[in-house]
Amino acid sequence: MSTNASRQPFDPAAVNPGTVWPLFTVQFLSGAWILTQMSFFPIYLEEVLRLTPFVLSAVVAGGQAAGMLAALFGGGLSDTLGSKRVLVIGLAGGAGAAFVFQSEWPLLVAGLWMLGGAMGSLQTLGGSSYLTRAADPQRLGVLAALFALCMTAGGALGSPLAGWLLDTSGFRLYGLAGVGLVLITLALAMFV
Repeated sequence: MSTNASRQPFDPAAVNPGTVWPLFTVQFLSGAWILTQMSFFPIYLEEVLRLTPFVLSAVVAGGQAAGMLAALFGGGLSDTLGSKRVLVIGLAGGAGAAFVFQSEWPLLVAGLWMLGGAMGSLQTLGGSSYLTRAADPQRLGVLAALFALCMTAGGALGSPLAGWLLDTSGFRLYGLAGVGLVLITLALAMFV
């Protein structure tokens, strides 16, 4: 492997804040909802809907399968519509899917979970391709790491808050808080 003496160490101040830092904020807020939802959704299925482990796993797998299918056409959609639009579409659909905790009808819950899986893929594709297009190619590796870490940090900070909200108010209020958070994230993404 050759070294390039002209490469400078990563300097966060050198990054155009108008391009990637708002995207990192979108990632952070998305992680605060998506990662906590992924943790607490199986508990909802078991405790509220009283689903068996087999049915519960099938519902969760349905969301994953929907995400895989959406990923198959999401890249082309990003090339056609643009990265930002695909990010916004993913977040908008995710806002609808966030109503999953408002229903106790298993088929509706499964459908909303699958919608969330599909929209999560579009959001990921839109966000990551936006980053690739907006970032300085010499800084892309570090910025991609920060992009991923922002979602993880959102989940790490959001999980205790979500747990507290569930303990004190239950799944319905938790779900409505999630809808609100996704709508705030969507509004921010529209201005990225």
